[in-house]
Amino acid sequence: MLTIEDLKGICLEARASFETVQLIIAGGAPRDILSKAPVKDIDIFVNGAYVPHFEECCGAFAAVIGGVIVNSEAHNQGDKDYVGRFGRLCDIKMPGEHPPVQVIQLFEDPVDDVNRYDFGLSQCFVTPRGLFMTPKCIEDRMSMSITYMDTDKGNAALRRSKRRLAHLRAKYDPDLWLFNNCEQLDAMPEEVTIVNEGSFTDADELMAALDRIFK
Repeated sequence: MLTIEDLKGICLEARASFETVQLIIAGGAPRDILSKAPVKDIDIFVNGAYVPHFEECCGAFAAVIGGVIVNSEAHNQGDKDYVGRFGRLCDIKMPGEHPPVQVIQLFEDPVDDVNRYDFGLSQCFVTPRGLFMTPKCIEDRMSMSITYMDTDKGNAALRRSKRRLAHLRAKYDPDLWLFNNCEQLDAMPEEVTIVNEGSFTDADELMAALDRIFK
C-alpha cells in the first residue's frame, strides 16, 4: 500500500528531474492515503515558468521511476478557467499495481493552487520534506467532514466540482463522513452524455445505450 513516505520519494525524484523546487504532489493521493482510501493516481504539479523543456523532463522522470509515458497533451484545452494557468500534462503508466502518475504543468506556485482547491479535505500536498495541510484541510479531517469551499464560480467550474463530489461520495462513506455546503452542487442538473451513433453497429445497441444513460 502506498504511503506518504513513498510520495516524498517520488517528489524528490521529480524535483531532481525537473530541476525545480516548485513541484509538489497534491490533492487526491495524499488525501486518500491519510484516509486509508484507495489511491487512483498520483498528481504532480510543477511550475512551468521554471521548466522550459517540460516534455524532455517528463521523459527523464518517467525513466527514473520505471514508468512509460502513454499520453502528453494540453491540459483542458478550450476551458476558459484553465487558459493561462495550465500548460501541458503528461500521463505515466507505472509497472504492476502501482497507481499511474500524472505530471501537470501550471504557471504559478503550485502551493498557491492548493489553497484554491474546491474541497477542504483535498487541500493537502507532499514535498520531500513531508506532508502539509491547509487549516481547512485540518478542520475537515478532525471533524470527518468534506466541505465544498467555492460557491461563486462559473458553470464549467461548478460542473467539475459536481463530478469531484460524486467521486468523493463514491470513495468516502456518507455514513462516516459529513458532506458540508454541497447544496449548490446537488441542485445542478446531471450532465447529459452525448452518444455517437457511429460507434454502434445497429439500432438495438444504440437504444440500449440511451436506456442506460436516461434510466
